[in-house]
Amino acid sequence: MESGHHLKTLSGYSNHIWALSINQNNVLASGGTDSKIRLWSVEKASLLRELNAHKGSIYAVQWHPDGRILASCSSDSTIKLWDGITGECLQILSTPIDVIFSISWHPQGDLLAIAGSGNKVYFWQYTTNEYHHELEIPTTEIMKLVWSNDGNLLALDTRTGQIFLYDLSRNCLNQIFQREKSNINDIRNGLNFSQDHAYLAFSSDDAKVEVLHLESNTFLTSLKGHLIQVVGLSFIKQDQIIVTISLDSTVRIWELLSGKCLHILTDHQAPITSLTIVNEDTFATGSADSTIRIWDVNTAKCIQVLTSDRPYEGMNVYEATGLTSSQLETLTGLGAIANSTN
Repeated sequence: MESGHHLKTLSGYSNHIWALSINQNNVLASGGTDSKIRLWSVEKASLLRELNAHKGSIYAVQWHPDGRILASCSSDSTIKLWDGITGECLQILSTPIDVIFSISWHPQGDLLAIAGSGNKVYFWQYTTNEYHHELEIPTTEIMKLVWSNDGNLLALDTRTGQIFLYDLSRNCLNQIFQREKSNINDIRNGLNFSQDHAYLAFSSDDAKVEVLHLESNTFLTSLKGHLIQVVGLSFIKQDQIIVTISLDSTVRIWELLSGKCLHILTDHQAPITSLTIVNEDTFATGSADSTIRIWDVNTAKCIQVLTSDRPYEGMNVYEATGLTSSQLETLTGLGAIANSTN
């Protein structure tokens, strides 16, 4: 087991990064507590666009399968659709949900599944611009949604620790797991299908990850190593590898069949709360330390740096009068310079 070291860092000021999503043009969308969406060019290592997107924390962003339309959801009860090229807000979807925790495009792009602080999943149809149907869940809040790659199954994770599978064609809901502990905060647990949709992996109690073989309904392995809650996971390298992120501020890379931890990445300085796969060799993570790191899964090293300007980036306050030491510290933390230029 090896510890990885990052080479490059993506950072935004004082922003807890809750959400990441990348499209086929290698445009990485990020969202977090500062209510802004940032669009990054992974290839050019630069910030393309910054959108004043919502009035509350952004909990999820996801590209439509066509790679042009970006959906975002927030604690402000809205879902917005964006033109990923122009940055224009194309539409605002109203919902009866107070806080929207999760959205997920169907792989065919015709349905957007929506859930949050309520016991229903809403399915909005892209082609008709109408809600197609809704699904009631026997619980209080739905924290995360994810479709299988074939579009047949929707996995749901709940605040009360229940995990459900919804069969779209049969309109059938089944509970497949129950954690002993409820989710007492707004942090979502890890949940994802394998790329061949044969397995469903999810975080369980005691910071473990369980990998369930869906056809046989048997557990393949249990991944143990994180110290506290696992909040994101994804399969990579043709399902040979699982990447997990945790509130313990580490990323772990696991071999699926053996359950062996291959690497521990310790460069984030705060809990890690977002993860997306860039391609079969790279993945991106976002953290409460306001950074995004893109990693090479083969070398366990970070390979890029993107930086967005903070509100007072480059402003020299060296000769400013009337500032307390606390105010000066705050300004420098937001990008100001407090040194003489002579």
